[in-house]
Amino acid sequence: MKQQKMNLASPFDIPVVIYLPDNEEVTKIVIAVHGLTGSKESRVTRAVARRLTEQHTACIAFDFPAHGESKTDESMLTVDNCVNALLKIADFAEKQFPHVYDFGIFATSFGGFITLCALDRLKEQLGDYNMVLRAPAVRMHLSLLRILGITEEELMQKQAVKLDFGDTRPLKVPYDFYRDVKAHDVYYDNDLAFMIIHGDKDTIVTRDDIFGYLSINGDAVYAPVKGAEHTFSRPEDVEKIVGYADMWFAYRAQDFD
Repeated sequence: MKQQKMNLASPFDIPVVIYLPDNEEVTKIVIAVHGLTGSKESRVTRAVARRLTEQHTACIAFDFPAHGESKTDESMLTVDNCVNALLKIADFAEKQFPHVYDFGIFATSFGGFITLCALDRLKEQLGDYNMVLRAPAVRMHLSLLRILGITEEELMQKQAVKLDFGDTRPLKVPYDFYRDVKAHDVYYDNDLAFMIIHGDKDTIVTRDDIFGYLSINGDAVYAPVKGAEHTFSRPEDVEKIVGYADMWFAYRAQDFD
């Protein structure tokens, strides 16, 4: 697997990494969308990219504002900015690989929420595409409170709470960001066939969140990972994710031939 790094110009910088097959022969593109406090070089993204590049697939990952190598701070962390960053990457993917018409998205937690916010605009841009959502935060405002370990009232009082997991870039979560994600509802039938990968021990995106969402999205495929928590921290959890994603992208691609 080869890597190419660059920065895209926007109203703000978007750091990008492209994971490429060793022979650089590309027939498919998958855009990887990280979760809150994650980055374009997270261990799961790299593991999925490593498998996909063996199938002539390029994986394009990027950093949201205030994440990874982005030069922006939390003042730029809004739903609209994150959606626009994702759309900018989709446009970049089309221009960078003009001969490729088979697109997919692999999105994690908060990244899944942003992808769901952008569904219609992504379809306008990419046409039919495959989608795998890993523990998507379909009720992002509730998941955010669970991550922070506080109530809405407590967050309003504090106005901001710092997240620092040690191995990722610290993030100061403002109350305004919570209000922003709460104002964006993605909990409805999106009329698409896609895969949801979920750990049955997840306490951030709960079983009730996922199964309630599946009950109104009849075309979604549920892919459970037994014993996995939200971070999918065990090596066997990551292998499960990689296997599910590889299978879905290969299978769904046949529908668009």
